[in-house]
Amino acid sequence: MEPKWLLWARELQAMAQTGLAFTKNAYDCQRYERLRELAAQKMAEHAGVEASGVENLFSEQVGYATPKVDVRGAVFKEGRVLLVRERSDEGRWALSGGWADVNRSPRECVVTEVREEAGLRISDAQEIADAHILIDNTTSRKIFAKCRTRQRDTKAGLHFGVVLL
Repeated sequence: MEPKWLLWARELQAMAQTGLAFTKNAYDCQRYERLRELAAQKMAEHAGVEASGVENLFSEQVGYATPKVDVRGAVFKEGRVLLVRERSDEGRWALSGGWADVNRSPRECVVTEVREEAGLRISDAQEIADAHILIDNTTSRKIFAKCRTRQRDTKAGLHFGVVLL
């Protein structure tokens, strides 16, 4: 469970961000900017970093505050886990996955990502973990699903490195 101060700071920042996106009143802008400062101070105090750096990160977020959703599929076989090489992340190894698509469930997105990246067809994807994290200065929701494979798709996943560890 996340600490209350983190939940409060994140919610204050989201309220400030959304308020700044919609207000046209100069006084309300000042209030929302102050709210963002307070959120940054709370976050920095508990993280042991400078408030100005956190405030700069917060000020980069514009528009309506909504989490981005990243999905990951954990495929296990004989005690090993499937990893793919991420081209977008300097070739680092990771679970198959990526940003969720609009109007698609996390399960549908995991099934698609595992097929595209690893060439495996999934028969079942069960959510096993859910976390809020900071990725590229954006608060993101990361959903992990345990997947069961059905068969190999020989037309997909050929452009990624794949390994079972």
